Amino acid sequence: MTLKEELEILRGEPIEVFDGDPMDIPCIETSDSERLCGHPVVSVLMTTYNHEPYIRQAIEGVMMQKTDFEFELVIGEDCSHDKTREICFEYQKKYPSKIRVLWWHENVSKYGGNGRRVTAHCRGKFIAFCEGDDYWTSPEKLQRQMDVFRGNQKIGLVTTSGVIVDSSCRFISDFTSSFVGLTNSTEIKGAILSAFWFGVLTCAVMCRRDILRRSLGNMTLLSQMRLRCGDVQMELAVLDKSDAYFISDKMVAYRRTAASATGNPLSNFCVGRDGILVRYAYAKIKGLCYEQDSIMKWYINYMAEAGFQFLPYSTWLDYFRKSDKKVVVIKRILVGSSKRVIKQIIRRLRNKAENV
Repeated sequence: MTLKEELEILRGEPIEVFDGDPMDIPCIETSDSERLCGHPVVSVLMTTYNHEPYIRQAIEGVMMQKTDFEFELVIGEDCSHDKTREICFEYQKKYPSKIRVLWWHENVSKYGGNGRRVTAHCRGKFIAFCEGDDYWTSPEKLQRQMDVFRGNQKIGLVTTSGVIVDSSCRFISDFTSSFVGLTNSTEIKGAILSAFWFGVLTCAVMCRRDILRRSLGNMTLLSQMRLRCGDVQMELAVLDKSDAYFISDKMVAYRRTAASATGNPLSNFCVGRDGILVRYAYAKIKGLCYEQDSIMKWYINYMAEAGFQFLPYSTWLDYFRKSDKKVVVIKRILVGSSKRVIKQIIRRLRNKAENV
């Protein structure tokens, strides 16, 4: 059984794999070649789709950055149904030396994805991330992160603290990275492998472009799988070859809306599910036996608990019913799991038999 086949059995759904050249993803670029900065040090990567209420704040948070180096904002507009594209064009005209807008006549998901397209077109030696519904709150964010990179060539990723807000920018909670207090890549990777959600906020991340591309290339399957947690894939790829640094100041805001990845219970559940599976895939690719076992026990517990809470009951039952192979894998993974978890799954499987 291949790793992909095992992940699909555990996931309960097929995993789409993109193995083409991201530069072949259809793209039209709107920019001003005569006025655009020639050699940006940092490319800010912004993907957006139906973000009309939020995209202005996202762009303005980037444009307010005060730096001693050139940077560009590369916006991937994925054929929105609202006025997102028009707003992006408006800001490109306002900031012709910094903004490039990549777009196409249809959604590019079937061609490999908007994120891959934008990453491939970034020119900077460093890439910073900010999705179209998030925003930066400090004008010093990019400069502070660049200062860290300049001081240590071993660092491949710098992140900051931030806040989580709702669709109206109302405060929900603080977000502190699981990197806090950790000093080397081994400890940080361990934190990501054991962190339930994310080690960082994606909109707070800045990384070295060469390390990101080289690392993703060395872990082909991990980078090619299209799952709902691309940020975890990116973090693990970069930290496989470098160290990380955490700035404790709050410099970004992650917006949680009904349309965001964690905005509703079912979507939230799917992001968590895929996030655990990405960690398992990384541990297996790297031969981390102890981590593999720990993550899989965690996954089964998650499916038994969160899956039962957030999935429709018939869907939860169908997860265990779809394939005999899946039940075999589950039984194998359950070896060493707590008796409480085993009893929960057995009880629910019995319920399935009684209700079918």
